[in-house]
Amino acid sequence: MHLLLKIIVAFSSVAIVHVGNTKLLAQELPATVDLRPYMSSVKDQGNRGACAFFASIGLVEAEIKRLTKQEVNLSEQYQINQTKRNNDEGSGQDESRVDLCFSSIKNDGVLYEQYMPYSPSYFEKGFPCYCMDKSAPGSRICYEQNPPDSQALKHVFYTGMKFLFRPATRAGMMETMANLKKPLLFHFPLFDHEVNNWPENGRIYYRSSLDSWLKKHNMERAYHFALICGYDTIKKEFLVKNSHGKSWGMDGYGTLSFADFDSFATRNVFFIVSKDTHLVLPPVPVEPKPGLRNFKVGSSVNSDRSISVHLQGKLQNPGRRKILVRSIVIAVPNGADPDTYSEQLKTLMLTAAEENFHRDKYVRAAYTYMPVNDNKVLQWKRKNPLSLTISAELMRTDSLQLAAFDTNRQMYLQTSLYLLDDEQGKIKMGRRFELLDRKKIQWKRGVD
Repeated sequence: MHLLLKIIVAFSSVAIVHVGNTKLLAQELPATVDLRPYMSSVKDQGNRGACAFFASIGLVEAEIKRLTKQEVNLSEQYQINQTKRNNDEGSGQDESRVDLCFSSIKNDGVLYEQYMPYSPSYFEKGFPCYCMDKSAPGSRICYEQNPPDSQALKHVFYTGMKFLFRPATRAGMMETMANLKKPLLFHFPLFDHEVNNWPENGRIYYRSSLDSWLKKHNMERAYHFALICGYDTIKKEFLVKNSHGKSWGMDGYGTLSFADFDSFATRNVFFIVSKDTHLVLPPVPVEPKPGLRNFKVGSSVNSDRSISVHLQGKLQNPGRRKILVRSIVIAVPNGADPDTYSEQLKTLMLTAAEENFHRDKYVRAAYTYMPVNDNKVLQWKRKNPLSLTISAELMRTDSLQLAAFDTNRQMYLQTSLYLLDDEQGKIKMGRRFELLDRKKIQWKRGVD
């Protein structure tokens, strides 16, 4: 039986499914299936509504791994740029439709992540569109972001894969995963107005109040795309691969009960068919390990209490990855090591005042460098440093000033340099601490 015919039968709602020349009752399928060994690494879409791109690319990566036993990391950023440049649909927003993603993968090919790394939102602080109105006519470039350079385009390749959709029946989905070892792309509605229905513990669930809430507030339904890559008939749940990093759920995977899946009323699921079962991949580029040498940070407190920060250093082999530099003021108990205390902040029991200060995301400055070419070395010298400023407005926040007048604590400037990565998130390359003169940053209202 042809592969396509087998798949069509697999999604039939009848109880008997066909595999080759053998007939199997649906209840004779394995009680549990876990396709995580066939999946590529969990990624993190960060602060962008890019789930459709991550799910679509995740299908392709899983099929490549199934066919070649080789794991690859393909560029979502390339698909984002190509999809939004080639289709007016979704060009003025982060989100997209999976059919446009599928079309781009077919017509524009795919690219390894190293040639066009994923980028956070351009509307974030330190990025080109930070001060731009998201709905302004010129904001389209903020969503498309920079196109691939000519060197990167030389490495585009085509997989010849086809995306198919079939009715989302449990029997057909289970057979596809059990016998064809293929994950399935699906979507489910979001409930962010009430409570996150895909919380950090990874238990995705349904809320019956969604439709009434949307109708009351005259809002359209929003969806999130992810991959179903297993099932458990004993627990009556599906296994789901998300795109919110390994800190979400079980190392990036979650669960969805059969009942809640049915309640979502998902009509179709998507999967891949490969014409070429002997797919030959282009060589995966070998990236030298990045390193940071001679990293130095200097700062000065200005008369208005703003802080000027200057960095020196030699960053080797950053490639095309985005570089994030962040400075933040932290309050450390007298006698405590600032580096150790900084790492413990997430788990320490803080007083109300300390909680307000250390969770205040505004007491910081951020700078992001977006290299266009494949850089071997980036260097900032004393006469031409990388500079950023923590503004006077931020330094005068109540929580910071409360800490500045507390004689039981010392104030440090913590400056970190990261490489941004779609799999590893922020890769910390270097961090420095500088003790601040408490008196210089203290500010009394009306006195200046």
